Amino acid sequence: LEYAAQLEQKRQFVEKALRRLPREMQVAARSDTQRERWRMPWLSQERLNQRHGLPCPVAPVLPAAATHGYRNKCEFTIGRDEDGSVAVGFTLGTVRERKHVVGRADGVPT
Repeated sequence: LEYAAQLEQKRQFVEKALRRLPREMQVAARSDTQRERWRMPWLSQERLNQRHGLPCPVAPVLPAAATHGYRNKCEFTIGRDEDGSVAVGFTLGTVRERKHVVGRADGVPT
């Protein structure tokens, strides 16, 4: 997935979560007393309509200065490679397919 598309996907994820918020707050406030106490101008139907269902504006996702040369999380598998040697890397294939081998992480761009 291209980096620009990843940023757009993240923005859409945030917007989707924010669109659920008003409904979830209404469900959480079961009694009339709770609903009145939780009534907030930013959750009014008028405001939600103005923002296409969003309770607040959503700023664009800020791109990272460096998009290559780092990893924020790595999980490696220890097992056997295609030659049967012990290897540290990434799982290739599946147990179901009986093609469960480890591809070495050497030379993988970060």
